[in-house]
Parts: sequence; structure tokens; C-alpha cells
Amino acid sequence: MLRAAIVFFVIALLAMVLGAGNVAGVSMDLGKTLLVVFLVLAVLSFLANMVSGRGSRPLALAGAILVPSTFKPEYINAFEIGSKNRFLDDTLVVNTAAYYYDYQGLQYLAVDPIPYKYGTDNIPTTHIYGLEIESSYLTLENHLRLNGNISAAHGELVGNFHTLDAKSAGALIGSIPACGFGGAYYNPACWSQMVAASPNTNGNEVPKLPHLQGSVNAGYTANFGRYDLLSRVEYIYRGSFQYRIFNDGALDKVGGYGQWNLFFQLTPPNRHFTCSLAISNLFNSAGINSRYTDPYGTGQTSDEYIPPRQVIGTIAYQF
Repeated sequence: MLRAAIVFFVIALLAMVLGAGNVAGVSMDLGKTLLVVFLVLAVLSFLANMVSGRGSRPLALAGAILVPSTFKPEYINAFEIGSKNRFLDDTLVVNTAAYYYDYQGLQYLAVDPIPYKYGTDNIPTTHIYGLEIESSYLTLENHLRLNGNISAAHGELVGNFHTLDAKSAGALIGSIPACGFGGAYYNPACWSQMVAASPNTNGNEVPKLPHLQGSVNAGYTANFGRYDLLSRVEYIYRGSFQYRIFNDGALDKVGGYGQWNLFFQLTPPNRHFTCSLAISNLFNSAGINSRYTDPYGTGQTSDEYIPPRQVIGTIAYQF
């Protein structure tokens, strides 16, 4: 409904502009009518969102005792400072930036002591800080360009906050006597002991935040008569990180990887044509890009790998 309201708003503005200029027989009355339709749809959309609770929709099933019935929005207070610099007659560029993020209400998927009850919850406070540097240098009479960038970051969950995931919940159910004989489904003593023994995330690393990552590349343009050949070699490094807030050893630790890429481009005298060859992941590195643990309560963990070695040739024409 909101999309329809926006469409009517755009059409109304267009009609009013055309009507003001008496273009194509369009009158101002048509624009005003469409504007009224927009206002009606916007109000209806707002009321529908208020009734449905969109933005804090309950995800945990009724009866959950640890996972709240609604989750809060996320907020971030971001502080950044940087510097952009040029040296040596603009052949050397060095840019730096430092940042600090005060993250409030980081959302994550939590599990309740009662089986099959889970939903979105919020980490109260998260602190993230880091440093980024990028540089570019053009030398050898503009034939050689060196580029590089590096980013170092760290973040942690701040304050005592107890929560459960599927693995820790299963371990507690198996170790607490009150949870035996199906007690996890009906015994309040089982649930209360699980809540009391739930892991504390205080001091855990922020998920999906590599400590170190960066890349370097060197590109050289050689002249062969009227032909130009650009050759570039690149190395990319992505450091390790924790996939979830639980920081559960090997289950959450995603290792780093390095990747080499090559690129060649031939530009003939007719500058409208270019021929290029790109080889990504030259040594076929099996780097893990991301990890998925217990999606939708399946109890499974899977890894998403970076693409394998790829060789792509291109003939391009610009006009």
C-alpha cells in the first residue's frame, strides 16, 4: 500500500507540473486529485502498520520465558575522523580514517529454554572501533601504479547479558536432572535452571567483524608501438572473525584466507576496442566467505565458500 501511495505522489507531482504549464491538456485538478489519493493511501498504510506492529513484530512463540515477545530497533552512535592527503605532485595519495561505534540493540536470533520457541532479541550495548588506511602511488613516468588498503577493527559486547543458542540449550537439557524425561516441555524447574545457567556474552567479540583485512595490487602499463598492455596482480586478505555472538569455539570461528588475482587489458590503436583477461582466485583458495549455524532451527551448520578459480575474457566496445 505504501508503494502505491508513493506512485500516486510522483504522478500527482508530474501532473501538477504539467498542469501548471498547460502541457498536453493536463489540468491542475488532476494533480490535486491524485495528491488526495496519495494522502489517503499514506494514512491507511500508517494505520495498517500500527495495527500489525510492523517494526517490532513478535517472533517468539507465545509462552517463551527468555526470548521477549517483541524486539527493539537498532541504534548506532558513530564517531569518525579521517584525513585525505596528496604528496609528490599528486602522485602519492594517502587516506586514513579512525572510527568508534556505540551500537545499541544489536539484533540476533535467540533460543528459549522451552523447546521450539525462539526469536529475535537485542544485545544491549556493543562497542566497535577500528582504523583504515588506503594509499595509491603512480611512478615510472605514469606506467606503474601501486595501490593498497588495510583495515584493522575490534569490537566486543559490553555488559552482562545471558542468552541461549540451540547448542547450549541442548547441552543444558542433557545435564539438568529437572529436564529429564521430557521435563524441558513442562517442568518450570528445568526452565529456571536453564535461564540461570545460560551463557554470558559479556566481552564476546562482535560477529562478522574481521580483525584484519586488506589488499595490495600493482598495475603496469607497457607500450608496444601504438598498443597499450595493462598487467595487474592483486592480493586480497580477509582475516578471521566470529560468526555469532556466542563465540562458541570452532563452531563460530571462521578462518581467514588469502586470494591472488590477475588482470590483463590490451588497448589497440582504435581506442574504442579493448580486450581483457581476468583470472580471479588464481590458486583456487578454499576461503570461507560466511557461515550459517542452525538456520530456522535445523541444527545444521554450513559454510559458504568464495568462488573458485575463474577465467573471464572480454572484448568491449565503447561508443
